[in-house]
Amino acid sequence: MGAVSSLMYAELDPYLKAVVLDSPFSDFPLLCEEILSNKFFMPGVISNFLISMAKSKIMDKVPNFDIE
Repeated sequence: MGAVSSLMYAELDPYLKAVVLDSPFSDFPLLCEEILSNKFFMPGVISNFLISMAKSKIMDKVPNFDIE
């Protein structure tokens, strides 16, 4: 997850010219759903509900940050 944080910061820093990142994921909600499904055998309906709740909590604390 550090690679994605670095990508997000790099977009804001005008002095950065390049970054080298290892394995950033492209779709965080999909990554969460796959982890919940594969590791915890959780059905998609439940994992989507949990991801939605987490997104809401994050948006409450950091209004301009969207996990999608």
